Amino acid sequence: MLDAFKKGGSKSAGQQSDELQALIAASKEERAALSTMLTQIQLHSAKLATAGKSQAHSRLDEVSERLNKADARARELEAIDSRIRTLTEAVTHAEQEAVRLTAPDGELQKHKQALQSLSSQALQTRASLDTLKKEQSALEELREQLRHAQGEVKESAERTDSLKGDFDHLRTLSGQLAQDYARLKELSRESHDEANATVEIVKEVEKKLGPLAQLQEMSKTTDERMTTLNALAEHVSQKIKALDNQKHTVEHAVVEANRLNEMVWSMEVQINKLNEGSRQATRTEEMIERVEKLAREVGGQLENGTKARDSFAADLAKLEKDRASLTDFVRAYMDKLTIERKEFEAFDQRVKALQTSVAEAEKGMEALAARDRLAASMGQRVDQLSKQMQSLNAHADDLQRKQTALDTLQESLGHVDELAKRTAWQYDNLKQSRQDLEALRKDIQDFYKAHAHAAQLRERLASDRTALESFLERTASFSVGLPDLDARMDAITSKLAIVDEGTQKAANLVSIADDLDRQMTRIATQQQFVERVESRLNGLNALTADVDRKFDEQIARRAEVEALRNQIDGVGIQVTDAQQKLEGVSTVQSKLLPLTAQLSMLKSQIEKAHARFVAAQKEEAELADQEKRLNELLNTSRTVASDAAERLKQVQALAEEVGRSAAVKDELCQELARVQARQRDVTAQLDASEDQLKRLEATSKQLDQRRTQLAFSEKRIAAFEARFNELAQMTDEIDTKIQALTQREAIVEAVRKEVAGVHEISARSKADLQYVEAHRSDVTALRERVEDVLACINETETRLADIDGRKRLVDEVQLKASVITNMLEDVRLNLETLGEQKAVIDHVMDNFTRLNEKVQEAQTTLRSLQVEREIAERIERGIKQLRKTAAPEERARLA
Repeated sequence: MLDAFKKGGSKSAGQQSDELQALIAASKEERAALSTMLTQIQLHSAKLATAGKSQAHSRLDEVSERLNKADARARELEAIDSRIRTLTEAVTHAEQEAVRLTAPDGELQKHKQALQSLSSQALQTRASLDTLKKEQSALEELREQLRHAQGEVKESAERTDSLKGDFDHLRTLSGQLAQDYARLKELSRESHDEANATVEIVKEVEKKLGPLAQLQEMSKTTDERMTTLNALAEHVSQKIKALDNQKHTVEHAVVEANRLNEMVWSMEVQINKLNEGSRQATRTEEMIERVEKLAREVGGQLENGTKARDSFAADLAKLEKDRASLTDFVRAYMDKLTIERKEFEAFDQRVKALQTSVAEAEKGMEALAARDRLAASMGQRVDQLSKQMQSLNAHADDLQRKQTALDTLQESLGHVDELAKRTAWQYDNLKQSRQDLEALRKDIQDFYKAHAHAAQLRERLASDRTALESFLERTASFSVGLPDLDARMDAITSKLAIVDEGTQKAANLVSIADDLDRQMTRIATQQQFVERVESRLNGLNALTADVDRKFDEQIARRAEVEALRNQIDGVGIQVTDAQQKLEGVSTVQSKLLPLTAQLSMLKSQIEKAHARFVAAQKEEAELADQEKRLNELLNTSRTVASDAAERLKQVQALAEEVGRSAAVKDELCQELARVQARQRDVTAQLDASEDQLKRLEATSKQLDQRRTQLAFSEKRIAAFEARFNELAQMTDEIDTKIQALTQREAIVEAVRKEVAGVHEISARSKADLQYVEAHRSDVTALRERVEDVLACINETETRLADIDGRKRLVDEVQLKASVITNMLEDVRLNLETLGEQKAVIDHVMDNFTRLNEKVQEAQTTLRSLQVEREIAERIERGIKQLRKTAAPEERARLA
């Protein structure tokens, strides 16, 4: 300084004044620049304060709105809790009803027992009808035997005609008999005795053959024979007078008497055979009595059948009503299944879109990993810069603290935004779960409807049970309403087409159930894919957590970089000011020595700057107040966050209750398994009924054995017919002997004596024949009645067979309906599981959208970091240039 004053003393005063004026002008310029800078700083501080206040107020309004939304959603969650409780109560009530219905002492089991008893009674009636058929065959055989006997009687009539010819031949031989008259007279006595014995035998035979209705024609032939015998007796009486002188024929008559003895012996044999025939006739009468009893029993059974038919018609009407209600239920459920099928197709499309988005997200994550590596290298460089700029941190501590406070406020607001997003997502999930619960409520309402329908069916089954109990009472009046039965059977046959349509619809339902099973298997395969997607999304969540952590670190580093940038800007401004001032001072020091006036002016300017600095400090105090307010807002936001955390805990409790409902669902599945076990028991009972059917088959075999016995009896009848043929041969022999008797006139006297007995016998035989004719009319009426009864039995058998077939169809339809209800319950359970899976997939989609948003934010932060990196590189270059420029100036000062 002294050297400069010494050097300046040599200069002139005019030059000094010029330099002072230049110095004053430069100081004025610097003062104007400082004032402009101060005004700019004031304007920026006012704008920053207003912007901070407006931003804080807007964020507070958003936070309050979100809190109100969270309160409304919490109320909705409470309403959902109450609905879930009501649903659990309804499910427990339904379980109790199902257990009561499927119990071993329940109404379903009782109804099955009643049906089994009905089937056993039907089998008994069928067996009785089979026995009636067999007895009908026996009656037909008896008819054939009677017809055969009638043919034999006709043959005997023809033989009597031949006897007339023989008597004519006797007239020719009367001359020869006159010679043997003396001998014949002696033998006539003996023959008369023998004729009396034969008459008694014939009377006994006629008494035994009296009940036979087929001897009417024989009686007619005997009348004719009696008339011929009367004529012959008169002729013989005329010839006896002529035979008085014919004693030489007596010897020949003795020989003929021996022949007559032989003929009588053969007649005795024939009489024995006729006794056997009478025994067979008594047997036929017994068979006729049995047939009458069977006809009465069949009449009772027909009456019972008519009653059963009436009850069965009522049952069929009830089944028609049940079928109509079942078809309506199945149609409604099919419409619902079509709607759900469309939803599943839309869900498949969403899954495909999710796969593509997951692949794109994987690519984005790879790019993020590369950018993270670049950010790590950039962080290392920033650390080096921070080590180099530690000397500048002392001056920028106040600004950094303010910046960190603002950053913490921004982070807290970001957390509040995240909580708001989470609450919104949870609200969406709850809304979706509410929709699922409404669908579940609809399903439960459908279940209640099905339960009401089951109760109605139970009542109907009870009424059916009472009807079945009264079945035995109704069977007594079965044979009365046969025409009504025909009309109703026609109506039933007209309605069988509807039953066939029901069976076809049941088959269609079974095919639809198979399609649903296939879809369920396909959804199960897709469930594995969803599980893999969930695992990958969990990995993505972990990556997003890492990205969030790194993003927070980058934000902190960004704050540090911004603080460094602000400090570097301030330092650069101060350095330029210092350089300008140093240059001015160097020029002033080189030119001017008396600077008192300028120093005073500088002091005044410094005081003004100090006053402005104090005002700036006051503004900083106002900023500190604003910071306090912001801290209070942070505290309120933290309280709000704690409330949101409590609400989240409540939501988690709701999730736990949903898990409990899933456990209840598992219990329901177990109870369904128990029901299946009971169904297996029912199948075992059905096997027992099949064993009973086998026993019935064994009884049918026994009936076949009885048929073989009947065949054996037919063989015996054939043997009887052979014996009857033998009797016919014996009658032929008798005819030959009668021809021999015609040669003997000694028999004529005995015949004359026997004519009276024969007349008596003929009278008796006429009475017997009249009795037989009256009895024959009764027998024919009985036969016609038996034929009518057999025709009715055949018709009833065919109708019972049709009824049994229709009953089997109805049972099959009922079984298919029960199978369909079980399958529908399984489908409902599978749909519930699908709803849960759908909620999980929606949750995954929400996580994926959040991940995409975070990826986009990470990309924006990387871009901003790249920009900041360029700014930092520029700052480093400026610092190096400043150091380079500042180094020679410092050397010059030191010099």
